[in-house]
Amino acid sequence: MPRSSGDDTKSLTYLFLDKRAWKELPFIYYLLANFFIFLGYYIPWFYIPTAAQKLLQMSETASFYLIAVTHTGGMFGRIIPGYIASHSRRLGAAGTHTIFGLSSTIIAFVWMGVNNVPGLVIWCFIWGFFASSHIAMPPAVTSDLCPLPEMLGTRLGMVEAIASPAVLIGSPIAGALVEMGGQVTRAGILAAQAFAGVALLMGSLFILPVWFYTKRT
Repeated sequence: MPRSSGDDTKSLTYLFLDKRAWKELPFIYYLLANFFIFLGYYIPWFYIPTAAQKLLQMSETASFYLIAVTHTGGMFGRIIPGYIASHSRRLGAAGTHTIFGLSSTIIAFVWMGVNNVPGLVIWCFIWGFFASSHIAMPPAVTSDLCPLPEMLGTRLGMVEAIASPAVLIGSPIAGALVEMGGQVTRAGILAAQAFAGVALLMGSLFILPVWFYTKRT
């Protein structure tokens, strides 16, 4: 269970909230980053099959295999960013998350222009690789923003608590866009894709000041 910090680490008490964190601007930026990232992150995972069926006339069975392709890319995307972060002093965790975050933003917007099945298969793998950094990197970045190791669980819990409402509302918002007018339309799918890209962009930009802060410290 997470514990609070104090002058004497032996007297730490259990806490679920570190009030000092609200006064630390880099940590606030990272909270906002995770909120916006997870507002858009799950939209492709939910709507890749729908887009494939509606825009590229893939069968329902074939379109769901695209999720497996995406997860294959994600397998590497959960390992390689951490390796880069631990071996690059210039980037560190926040820099790695920034670069992978901005890359996933670009790839999310590219989704709007994919117009054939082979291209979509390749896109799914690349998306899975870069987007999965959003799962792998928050613990590492949060540890760099944590004053004491004993507070890491508390701080990480705070990050996830802010991100969780975005997880809940992001995909339903996209669903409402996809079914504008009461049915799935091309315009609706493009609107959902754009919404995902904008959310990821905002989240990734909020990581930039965190990277600058960690480089100075």
